[in-house]
Amino acid sequence: TDACQQHAKHQERGSRIGVVPVLVGGVVRQPGAVCPSCTTKRMAATAAHLVDSVIPRVPMRQWVLSLPKRLRLALRNHAALPTRVLRIFIGSIERERRRSAAAPVHARLGTVSFLQRFASSLNEHWHYHCGVSDGVFAAADGRTLAFVPANVDVAAMVARVQARVRRRVLATYCRHGVLSAEDAKGMAAWDHGGGLCSSHP
Repeated sequence: TDACQQHAKHQERGSRIGVVPVLVGGVVRQPGAVCPSCTTKRMAATAAHLVDSVIPRVPMRQWVLSLPKRLRLALRNHAALPTRVLRIFIGSIERERRRSAAAPVHARLGTVSFLQRFASSLNEHWHYHCGVSDGVFAAADGRTLAFVPANVDVAAMVARVQARVRRRVLATYCRHGVLSAEDAKGMAAWDHGGGLCSSHP
């Protein structure tokens, strides 16, 4: 917007004369800073598009995946890891949903995923928010796609998903040289999920 462009000019001028960036209203005012007004508009437009044109009229559930602090920075420093971790997470949920719906192996989950890089206090915190269908899609007659709802104990399913994600993520970090086998074995023995949290608000 014009206001954002004007604000950016003032920021650039301030940086040339040695003005120190300050935190105003939760946003760091410095050259190249994200405009909260524009970001909010894009967020609302994206949500409207997803609801109107992408997400089908089926039950959906939000899943959140958070990694232990020791593993988070690797998502920033190793380009392949964010996608691999997401695939592990979604694949683990899909496996459970397919089993609970007694669906064929080719049945697929519907999901929209976002990788969030900061927490509410603007500290760096890489984690995933995923809107996931509460069931799977399968072509019963080979042509017509139908939604097959899941029927499962959600708490037990979350525990199984978390255990599988934990095991596979640690193995992936070892393959990428982020963790040693000894460190991964130690983290696998941590209590309370080992700092890896998968939830469904």
